Amino acid sequence: MTIKQTSLHRSHAQRKLLAFLSRQGQQLSLMPYARLGMSLILFLVIIYSMLTGNHDNFPILILLQIAFSMVLLSAFLHYVGSRYYAPAVLMRFSLIVDSILLTELIYFTGGANNPLTVLYILPVINAALFCSPRFARILTTIIILCYLLLFFYYRPFSLFEHELAGHAHHDNSMLIHLIGMWVTFSFSALLAMMWISGLVQTVRSHEMRLQQAYQRQQEDEYWLVMGMQMAGLAHELSTPLNNLELIYEELQNMSDLPASAQADVSLIATQLAQCKNSLTRLKQIRPPKEQQVYLYEELKERLAHWRNLRPDVHYQWVRDPNGQKDYHVILHESFWYALFNILNNAADAGEKGIELQSVVTGDNEFHLTIYNHEGHLSEKQLAQAGLDIIDSDKPFGLGLGVRLAHASLSHLGGSLELSNQSKGGVRAYIRLPLQLVDSEEQ
Repeated sequence: MTIKQTSLHRSHAQRKLLAFLSRQGQQLSLMPYARLGMSLILFLVIIYSMLTGNHDNFPILILLQIAFSMVLLSAFLHYVGSRYYAPAVLMRFSLIVDSILLTELIYFTGGANNPLTVLYILPVINAALFCSPRFARILTTIIILCYLLLFFYYRPFSLFEHELAGHAHHDNSMLIHLIGMWVTFSFSALLAMMWISGLVQTVRSHEMRLQQAYQRQQEDEYWLVMGMQMAGLAHELSTPLNNLELIYEELQNMSDLPASAQADVSLIATQLAQCKNSLTRLKQIRPPKEQQVYLYEELKERLAHWRNLRPDVHYQWVRDPNGQKDYHVILHESFWYALFNILNNAADAGEKGIELQSVVTGDNEFHLTIYNHEGHLSEKQLAQAGLDIIDSDKPFGLGLGVRLAHASLSHLGGSLELSNQSKGGVRAYIRLPLQLVDSEEQ
């Protein structure tokens, strides 16, 4: 079974932005125009050589193969590739093929003597603009090496062969000129790659921050509306609860009630008291604050308290090999709300119990994996979990609780990922950066 994961708004926005840049790259890239223009020039050269009868000095078959390859590549990218392949994959593929065809053309037409070597700069610029910095660096390095090898390995071409026998001074000048061309190209390619890649990364980072701020604003507006609705509901519930309490008092004062009815009246009193206590707590809620706690000790105590509230739930907590070492951290109270929202969802999913695995990484990140061995998430739930509210049908539905957990962990710099297990059940993976008070073993 393929495991699918859902990520927070940040990674979701990042994927959308990179996909957009890759799609725009196919439209804004100069390579399609250069490719078609070069094909046209090659066809004209071939026609000229055939009309003039100069067959020996022109590698006609090679030039035909290169020209047709460029045309076929453009047709593939335009009509076929975009339907079946991701834009980023197509961009990398086209730049690699373009570099190979250009190297082949220069090899059969005089090598480094050919002024067409200046076209090597086009794949470098396009890679820096529309691909990852790592791919741009690799492609630039390969192109510089290909340019260097073309000094020593090439097929002579009469148009670019210089008959300078007996003119040593001219030979030396041409050699210095060619070496200078290679050094200048290498420096220009590296400079363009680094500068353009840095500029693109800055623009992407800025766009990412704008999208994150926009999504954060939408999230804040959503929770503001939700809070206003909750306040209104609390006010609306007060009146019917008061009416029910009056009815309860009248029933309690009736002396001729049968024993079964008196038991029901006592149950009504208990339920009314619980509702009033819940409303009172809702009015007394204060914003969660940061606390200095010992991570594993606090987690153990809260799990024990949760176990008392839900005695029907069985869980197993497996610590990492360094579990004996506790961590004195500053932890926001909202983390616990998020954690127990997920635990309650897992507990409601079935009766096979819950397994927790925790580890603190070397870069001070707390990773907690929650395995629930029953239930299954649909494709729609996996795609929208935490990003939208889905109708929740117990035992394994997703609703407001999961969205709250996503929002809380996102504000704390963490993440929540949900996936189906191949053996059945659901896996929840929580990642949270820790702010250590001290790093000594306690």
